[in-house]
Amino acid sequence: MTTDTTKLAERIEALLENVQEDGRLLPWTVQSGCSYRRIATLPTRENGARGSNGNVLAPHRQASDGHPDLTMPEWQLEALCELMNMLPEVAQALRAQEAHNAD
Repeated sequence: MTTDTTKLAERIEALLENVQEDGRLLPWTVQSGCSYRRIATLPTRENGARGSNGNVLAPHRQASDGHPDLTMPEWQLEALCELMNMLPEVAQALRAQEAHNAD
């Protein structure tokens, strides 16, 4: 593994440590309801998480119409969640490649 790739894996792992909730890395999802969207961790029976409501990214009130919203298009919100959710797999693949190259 090159030094740049090792540094990338370390940066990803540090980021993942910073976004853990109660020591667990929970998947992110775009949620909607009550006429506004937000990004929150996804509670599931498997991860034992309680319901979350905008704990990652919460809306603000639009000055133009007074309604709360996020200021990103839906596809960007979804892409942000997908990117965040794939980081553990990317870091694991980088570490596996590092181990393979060391052999």
